[in-house]
Amino acid sequence: IEEMLAIMPKHKGTDHLKADLRAKIAKLQREGIRKKQAKRTQNPYLVDKEGAAQVMLIGPPNSGKSQLLKTLCPSAQAVVEPYPYSTQKPVPGMMQHENVSFQLIDMPPIVNGKLEWWQAELLKLSDGAVLVLDMAEGGPLTELEEIEDGLDHVNIKLLGHSEEVNEIGVKGLPTIIAANKLDVAGADETLEIFVELLEGRFEVVGISAGTGKGLVLLGKALFDRLEIIRIYTKIPGRDPDMHDPYVLTRGATVMDLATSVHKDFGENLNFARVWGKNTYDGQRVPRDYVLHDGDVVELHI
Repeated sequence: IEEMLAIMPKHKGTDHLKADLRAKIAKLQREGIRKKQAKRTQNPYLVDKEGAAQVMLIGPPNSGKSQLLKTLCPSAQAVVEPYPYSTQKPVPGMMQHENVSFQLIDMPPIVNGKLEWWQAELLKLSDGAVLVLDMAEGGPLTELEEIEDGLDHVNIKLLGHSEEVNEIGVKGLPTIIAANKLDVAGADETLEIFVELLEGRFEVVGISAGTGKGLVLLGKALFDRLEIIRIYTKIPGRDPDMHDPYVLTRGATVMDLATSVHKDFGENLNFARVWGKNTYDGQRVPRDYVLHDGDVVELHI
């Protein structure tokens, strides 16, 4: 924001935008101070969103959720024990996939389809879910059905491929399934049968949270399932910032990007130039141009 303010042309048409940008800088500085102060008294069941998306790790007891969080997010305070119910409250961690960070939250297990009230509330506020199922013991299909039945009672639906929610008041949660413990003998055969019974409904990624097998594929599957695109911005006459992309959803336009930078950018946007696979370098595009993952955009007001 400070860079944009520095290069913005000086004329009456930009006075209001400049004032808003200065106000936003001041607001962000104040919020940073308040956030530090609030950490001491924050409700332990509420987790502030960070990164490109907030994703819940859900599953039955001993499915390996906590081990998965610990392997993907080494700095997370996950409780990994050989007995069930070791996780009693939400435990967050940051997972990196290429140059995008996802916030993963390990949740207490869902037992016989029953959730605590706060678990349902956190799920409704999240962007997606990874359902962790044990391929070494028990029946993963039965566990999936029990969890879906329990979620149905709190108006939450796990969404597989091409599924959507048409019911008012029901939260649709884009979901992938992490088929865990493939390091155990016989788990591969269970996974094969499970995938066949699902008939392609969910994206299933075979993993071992203990050995790290399949975890790279898990990050890509999550990126694709959440329909995320990364857009990089550049200031005229400068190189683009390729380290910290704006994260938008698939189908987003130049206008959506401008509005996410600042609301007045959308109102004052004249045109944009785009560098990407579907354009020639620096092609001038209108405000309703649909962006693609990896595009570099130069906004002109």
